[in-house]
Amino acid sequence: MITPRFTVTQDDESLFINIHISHFRTQSVEIDVTGNEFKFFASPYYLRLKFPGEVEEDETSEAKLDAAEGLLAVKLSKINKGEFFPDLDLTSVLLATRTQMKELKPTTVLIEEINSTDNIALEPELEEDTDWELPQEIQENIISQSKYGFNAQYNGWFTHVDQTPNEINDIQNIENTSNSERINQQVELDNEMFNEDYYINNYIDDQEILDLIDFQSEFDKSYNLILNNKSSKTQTDVAKTEISESSIGDQAQSDKIDFFSLKEKDLMLTLPKKSWLVDIVFAYMYNYRSTLGEQNVESQWNIGKISSSCSTLREFSTLKECLISCYRRSLIYPLYRNWDLAEKVKESTLEGIAKKLRKILIEKSELDLNLDEFEDLALETSESEQSSEEELVEATYSKLAVEDKKNVAELNVENKNILLTDISSTKHTKKPLIEMLDD
Repeated sequence: MITPRFTVTQDDESLFINIHISHFRTQSVEIDVTGNEFKFFASPYYLRLKFPGEVEEDETSEAKLDAAEGLLAVKLSKINKGEFFPDLDLTSVLLATRTQMKELKPTTVLIEEINSTDNIALEPELEEDTDWELPQEIQENIISQSKYGFNAQYNGWFTHVDQTPNEINDIQNIENTSNSERINQQVELDNEMFNEDYYINNYIDDQEILDLIDFQSEFDKSYNLILNNKSSKTQTDVAKTEISESSIGDQAQSDKIDFFSLKEKDLMLTLPKKSWLVDIVFAYMYNYRSTLGEQNVESQWNIGKISSSCSTLREFSTLKECLISCYRRSLIYPLYRNWDLAEKVKESTLEGIAKKLRKILIEKSELDLNLDEFEDLALETSESEQSSEEELVEATYSKLAVEDKKNVAELNVENKNILLTDISSTKHTKKPLIEMLDD
């Protein structure tokens, strides 16, 4: 557990404890006051303080949290009003365990004259209670200068990630790793987690995946609707206004569509040219298509795992590097792992940026996952199984044919006798043909 920084002050009636904490869940906060002991817990933080006098929780006691400053202010009441608590500025004394308190107390030498002739009865030493209290130590300078997150402007958010693990974060020591180190750790982990059997199975049994590829999302429908409306409006304007050929140029009509207002465009110009937006949007669109537009309980994990900006907090130097990372993780972690599905997601990743994405071609060999080798193996296995099934069917049919060959003549004789019997019975009927038809 982490011992947070704190300060303690007092007045005649109350004690004030300021605890410096950050990145915790308010639902996990527990405060206990018993006698002169104060305990605070909020994972991963734990604080135990012992005061010179007794305190209590009453109607005047309170606790306030300032999330922006990362400060929890606790007010407790003194049982003996007007009592002065010494040494509140000595953190080592307030944090000391019972064993440490005995060591901190000054030792006094008592001199006593003893008559050697008297019989002295030695009293047995009382067994001391076991001290179960753990020592506490405040950590200083635990936040490094590593930057990560949106536009690489954050740090300190994963200081205690070892005490609060989760299923999305893949880097355990984020605060002390550079971007290049995080990239190397991601590549090693991805290579270790890649399951070739899973990929081969999705490559062969791809009926569900084909349905996902053919799925038309709401984004596609909205984009097509806007495209059609803008196209018709532009054609009307062209009919009313003379436009020179030089002003038209070779630009496609769809490139003239404006989805953003002037204010939004000015705001986007202030953003640095980074690739993390593509990474996150790709992960969102992959999850959206794989769930047919229906978010589920796995969506957060799905997006977080596919996006290496979320799971490893890495930065990308080029857009192609970003796409390669997206492709790799989409073939390693989600439920559906298919190359064609990843290609479809790239094409549908927001039409506004998809034009640039289409120009970037990703080869399977660039993922370093030997996909071509596994796909060839899958085809060979499938063809081998199919040929084995055909040979088994032919062998079974031949065996049955040999066994039934002996009965062919008998079957023909029986069929011939039955046919002759039917004909003779028809000849000897007493009813005319017309009456037979009427019946």
